[in-house]
Amino acid sequence: MEALLAFVRESSLPKTVRADVASEPVCSVTVGAVDKRSDGYGISAATLLHRGYFMRLLHNVVQDAGLRGSAPPFYTSVCLNVGFAARFHVDSRNEGRSFIVSGGDYTGGELFCEGPGDDVWHAEEELNVQGRAIRAGAAVTGTDYDIRRSWFQFDGSILHAVRPFAGERVNIVYFRAPRQKITAALSSKLRALGFPLPVRPLCALRWPSPYHIYICSTRRSGTIAHHTLRVLFQDASIAPEDVTLCVRDGVDVGSYMQFGLNIIVDEVAAQETPTFGLPEQRRLCLVGRSHGSWNLFVDDDVISIHRLESTEWMSLHDLILLGFLTAEQEDVRLWGCNSSGDARNLRDNVSHGLGLICGYFWGVFHDAKNPTPKLSDAVQGAGEDIERSLRFYHGGGIVRINFACAQAKTWCNDGGLQESFANDRRIRESAHDYVVLGLCREYPELLIYDPSRPNRCSFRSACSAATVAPRKTQQESKERPPKEKQPHQRSLQCGLCEKVYRRAADLRHHMLVQHTESAPRHACPNCGRLFLKAKDMKAHVRGMRCGSKRGRYRPWVPEMTEVAGVSI
Repeated sequence: MEALLAFVRESSLPKTVRADVASEPVCSVTVGAVDKRSDGYGISAATLLHRGYFMRLLHNVVQDAGLRGSAPPFYTSVCLNVGFAARFHVDSRNEGRSFIVSGGDYTGGELFCEGPGDDVWHAEEELNVQGRAIRAGAAVTGTDYDIRRSWFQFDGSILHAVRPFAGERVNIVYFRAPRQKITAALSSKLRALGFPLPVRPLCALRWPSPYHIYICSTRRSGTIAHHTLRVLFQDASIAPEDVTLCVRDGVDVGSYMQFGLNIIVDEVAAQETPTFGLPEQRRLCLVGRSHGSWNLFVDDDVISIHRLESTEWMSLHDLILLGFLTAEQEDVRLWGCNSSGDARNLRDNVSHGLGLICGYFWGVFHDAKNPTPKLSDAVQGAGEDIERSLRFYHGGGIVRINFACAQAKTWCNDGGLQESFANDRRIRESAHDYVVLGLCREYPELLIYDPSRPNRCSFRSACSAATVAPRKTQQESKERPPKEKQPHQRSLQCGLCEKVYRRAADLRHHMLVQHTESAPRHACPNCGRLFLKAKDMKAHVRGMRCGSKRGRYRPWVPEMTEVAGVSI
């Protein structure tokens, strides 16, 4: 509980409109399964707050031995309420009994539940709760319950409210969504996120994972044994049952059986198709997969996965879940990590713009309408990553998790494109240029052929396609006239935190946001940056400017000791 209270004090949680409990927007955040109206029940967007660390803290409260009473054994959703007293309402979407507990330094704030009892609540205003009219001043009998650091079970369908209080108060409600609304796919996601679901007597011994990992490999059993599989299983968060190897023929089956993993092979197709390679193997992996299933492809050359220091508490399982859930929230079907293999280029943000989804580590939602590689297939997979990224972006969008990257090394053993291109640089470049030039003709507003770049091309967004200037040669850059020295501009310093600004307007804005408690604040739900005006915050979210250098918000970084040994 103490770790959660510290998090709430240091972080800016979003406010929502809950007309049933308050007349103004309040800080009420729900993680886990929620009703998404027309889309049915699904995972809430708040589940991803602070890269899933917020949800982890809520799970840890259940394990807190300092709380009195019995903790909830099962739940699908958790609602955190901060700093407000809920008026009379009922929780119509909750099934069974809910569990509630509160914390903080406050007086008052008892939970009032209608029913037989000696306590009376006089309604301060006229209310209509689920068709029941309550007149102003009407007396409601019931019982007050002190839930400070004490678990309490109650029926959410009974009229209840919170007494007025003074001080810092936080309460957490653990509840279950209607059983008939929780699909098998949603149950799998909730279980993977750490929500304890009731186990039915006839269910399988192991809950199925919401995702499956595929490694397409040929003649590289030694490489993946010492590197790729070590990376996958080093933190013990990935189950071997969730990993499948796709190999070429019976020779590969014999060398890969030692790992004890699932193996799929189409030896007939490999014999009939001389060019049978990586594209064909990936299509074979998706045969029989259900619509919308989560599929992660890992290259057989991966030697490490780097993450920012602020996200090192995450396991590989957490990272994979975060990638798929982020893509699901953004309604895109392809996601990947930072395209750079250098940990120095990691950034604490998620990008949605046009860019490369690196083929070392990427996830896709299976859909018959997904774009398929065409040009790269003709040259045995050369330039496949560029074509995949471009076609998915054009067909609906992509997402990149920029705080993690996969590093790989091209090993000089048999198999893959190395064998096909016979280590001839000219052949490799010709095959790659064939794909890039074809994509440039198909998407001239998105891709530019540029042999000076590492991938021999560069992406550009459609909105700036008309204004992109050709790259200057090295000689033209040398002949550029020197810039004239700009006159020295004045600097204005904040008297409280010593930050320096060049414009008086920026200093006034800084004083209002950072040092004026009465000033209105609107926090970005993604990065926590504060704004004085709600319209500025909405423009910041729509423009996907989280992580920009100017005025960048430093996210709260948890202490490693608070999450040690805890797994989602």
